Amino acid sequence: MRRWADMKQVRQHRETEWQMIADYFLPRKNFLVQSVKGAGVPRRVMTSKPQMALGRFAGMLVGYLVDPTRPFIKPNVSQGLVNAGRRIDLDRDSADYLDNLGWSMFDRFMLPKARFMPALNQVALELGAFGTAVMWVGRKRGWGPRYMSRPLRACWIDVDDNDVVDTVFYEFELPLELLVGRYPKALQNPDLKKLYEDKDKKNHTKKIKVLHCIYPREGGEAGGIAERKPYAERIIAHEYKGADLSESGYDSFPYAVPRLGISEGNPYGQGLAWIALPSAISLNRMQDLVEYGIGTRVAPPMFVPTRLFKQPSRDLGYFNYYDPKLLGFSSLKDLVQYMPAGGDVGIGVDWMRYLSEHIDDAFNIDWMKLREAGNVTAEEIAERRSLRMTAQTGLLAAVDRDLMGVLGDRTLEVMSEEGMIGEAPQQLRGVDVDWDYAGPLAIAQQRNQYQAVQSLIDITAKIAQIEPDAAAALQVEECLRLASEALGAPPTVLESRVVYQEELQRRRALREQAQQAQIAQAGGAAMRDASQGVATMAQAAPQPSMGMAMAA
Repeated sequence: MRRWADMKQVRQHRETEWQMIADYFLPRKNFLVQSVKGAGVPRRVMTSKPQMALGRFAGMLVGYLVDPTRPFIKPNVSQGLVNAGRRIDLDRDSADYLDNLGWSMFDRFMLPKARFMPALNQVALELGAFGTAVMWVGRKRGWGPRYMSRPLRACWIDVDDNDVVDTVFYEFELPLELLVGRYPKALQNPDLKKLYEDKDKKNHTKKIKVLHCIYPREGGEAGGIAERKPYAERIIAHEYKGADLSESGYDSFPYAVPRLGISEGNPYGQGLAWIALPSAISLNRMQDLVEYGIGTRVAPPMFVPTRLFKQPSRDLGYFNYYDPKLLGFSSLKDLVQYMPAGGDVGIGVDWMRYLSEHIDDAFNIDWMKLREAGNVTAEEIAERRSLRMTAQTGLLAAVDRDLMGVLGDRTLEVMSEEGMIGEAPQQLRGVDVDWDYAGPLAIAQQRNQYQAVQSLIDITAKIAQIEPDAAAALQVEECLRLASEALGAPPTVLESRVVYQEELQRRRALREQAQQAQIAQAGGAAMRDASQGVATMAQAAPQPSMGMAMAA
């Protein structure tokens, strides 16, 4: 609990910032901005532009991280093989195994019950808003990995000496009846037991605050019993003294905590919404002023003589009665006047457009709008696409390892525990696995490689006309596999490396047999032709006459 108090103290410096961001970018219950001390009337959120910009950023980030048609992270064992003292050139069994592993994990990610995509979308929202997001990777026994986002306002985090998040405390509430059913040890606490054993059962629906703690365990053993694993898990009803509900552990850290804009001395990141916040506040104020200016023009204040009406009403369809004798020589139209509306609404609208562009720039979504006037050439579209891809490289690199890498580690562990992973080939047994980003940005880069391979094949064909043996340097099979991957072909299009090699050897054996048969056939034909030649020569030799034979 002392550590939790320290973590609260550290997070307190960010909470004011988060509240200001949430007021304009993530309003939940209402559209009132949290009152500032000393202010009178509470302010209201008048524009939805900040919320839309954050939503577009989240959609863009998810779109760059995940391709729903193919694996977006792939296992990489190069460093693991080096550490194990093995050769890094994979044999065909190992290469096929890693390909199948990537597709197996992709299938688990994309299952609707896994809830990976909804969790990732919420993570992207909080990452863009607050610079820190939390995703839980749990295990449902008999089914596999499950993914859930944790609201940042209910989480406290800490980092190790390498500035990697290794501690998460998460607070949530459970009804007492559900708490006892899930954690029977709750009845060992006298206070909770007294509440639960109430005769009227009025307290069974009472919400109990629970603290879920994950932190490194000193001397933990990977693969050991739950109470000795490297990452400890404790569940505590912290408002009740001594209410330890459960203790367990994990071999890998079950949370993915991506962060942006990390500052020294604080484990929490800083989101892009903080950069856009001044423009969002100004835009909100300007929206209020513009609406007020439009309102004064649509329904302006009016001047009327007090001698005509006691208190005229401007309600729709309302009858205001007056005494026409009091008009004198004037008409009612001359007596009732509108107050001239001041200000320039057009300037306000232009300034709002300028502030909106600032918000789009802060979230790096300004590229979503093409220029309105003129024709857009194919070169311009290609250039914008290239610049967009290049600009997103830094953003993806900032969250790739802390998000997708941790998700890969934890998902692989859960699938292994559930028996969903086949036995690894001898070359890969006991080797550490890392993860490579293989999402849409990597796919775009692979297409450039595909074009390079096409050019290489054309060059090889030309060189082969001069030096036929030069074509042997080109690994045709790997070229075909790279093209298939870059073009997004399904895995069933190409045979596995092992099956392909077996088929290749079979065809080579058939060709050798055919060549030997052809040679044998040619030899037989030569022998036959030679025999026929001898017979022909014998038939062509002159025969002795009868007279010569008698003389002999």
